[in-house]
Amino acid sequence: TALREAAAGCVCGSGVGLGWGTNYMIYVGLAAVVFHSWITGVLVSQFSSVYRAVADGVPVVLIYFILDPLFSRVPLQPFRVAYSSGALAFPPMDWARDCVCLILPLSGTTFSVASSEMQKVADLHSNEEEKGERELLDRDGSDSASSDDEAVE
Repeated sequence: TALREAAAGCVCGSGVGLGWGTNYMIYVGLAAVVFHSWITGVLVSQFSSVYRAVADGVPVVLIYFILDPLFSRVPLQPFRVAYSSGALAFPPMDWARDCVCLILPLSGTTFSVASSEMQKVADLHSNEEEKGERELLDRDGSDSASSDDEAVE
């Protein structure tokens, strides 16, 4: 009951719109989420979901391998507090995390290349079948034409 009394005495407000006018960063975050959703839809509609998977993995690689070690070297107080253990190694020395960060973009790229190669093989196979059917039809047509010529003589 003490918790309910403390909640009843709170002047912080409640509801869905709580906090919307208190900080501009809320609107920046909303704009970033809306832009990300929109650009994701454009990417998937223009290409495929595989490219989206690759594109989702690129920021992780960028942050982990480049930005994190770079920001750990910024000589400003907020960065020094965040990276209190000192500058991070470049590249990071955690092999397990390195591999996990690379799996998503590499697997998506591998799938994309394999899919494209399979499409080339399927196209080649269908072209060979069409060529074989045309040769068979041409041969059958020439056989029937020569038998017609023999019948006329």
